[in-house]
Amino acid sequence: MGMGEIVTKDNFDWVTSNPKIMSFSNLMVRFKDDIKTHKFERKRGHAASAIECYMKQHGVSEEQVYSEFYKQVENAWLDLNQECLKPTAIPMPILTRIVNLSQALGVIYTTLALDPFSLIPCYDQMDGFHHYPLHPPFWKE
Repeated sequence: MGMGEIVTKDNFDWVTSNPKIMSFSNLMVRFKDDIKTHKFERKRGHAASAIECYMKQHGVSEEQVYSEFYKQVENAWLDLNQECLKPTAIPMPILTRIVNLSQALGVIYTTLALDPFSLIPCYDQMDGFHHYPLHPPFWKE
């Protein structure tokens, strides 16, 4: 990742220990993926998505699940940003990479058209993300 001396064994061990910032990032990306791809996957006969499981468990509509998942994504963004603002032994460039990856994946899942596995439409939209690492969620549809 071009990070040179910053990435040490201790930092790598920290990232792989699933710290809060990684959990928040994973939640955001997972929910965005579920929202964007579940209809496509359902048509292909895949196993039930988190959307369908939530609908069945809570007796709510698809739109209500989307709304709840978007709330969870927004809350995770707030939590992720708070984690970046807390003093830590982990260098800020590592935290920034986590935030930037979360942003990029959020845009990828938002801009996907009919084929959720094609990244071509979003290359030009990803230019310049590294300049703004601590944004609120901007990908809400």
